[in-house]
Amino acid sequence: MRTHRLGKISKLQQLCDKSISKLIREKGFCEKCGTKNSDFDTAHVVGRKNLTLRWDILNLLCLCRDCHRWGHAHPKEFRKWFDNKYPERSEYVDSVKNRIIWKSVLDYEELLDNIEKKNFGSLITPYESVS
Repeated sequence: MRTHRLGKISKLQQLCDKSISKLIREKGFCEKCGTKNSDFDTAHVVGRKNLTLRWDILNLLCLCRDCHRWGHAHPKEFRKWFDNKYPERSEYVDSVKNRIIWKSVLDYEELLDNIEKKNFGSLITPYESVS
């Protein structure tokens, strides 16, 4: 039973990845350089291994392939750029990234539904502001 549930969670995670990536790329422009005529990638400020922020829209950027590659090649400069361009989002991801949130099959199904319905308010991890 447990193996079946883990397999279902993995499948739902893949579906969430695909759906959120499509949603972010619908912005239609690179958030770093502004280009509009490109194939776009979805970039994570805090990496995909962080399941708390993996599908959080404040942790995701629409980038052209060149800017996405640059971000991976120069992570410190990328983060500095992000911090300067989006200071509130930067504070948010830093305050949430170390939280551990366990998701059940039902949680992932709800997440996928919220992505597909573009319920943006539901695609942000709740947190308390750090003062």
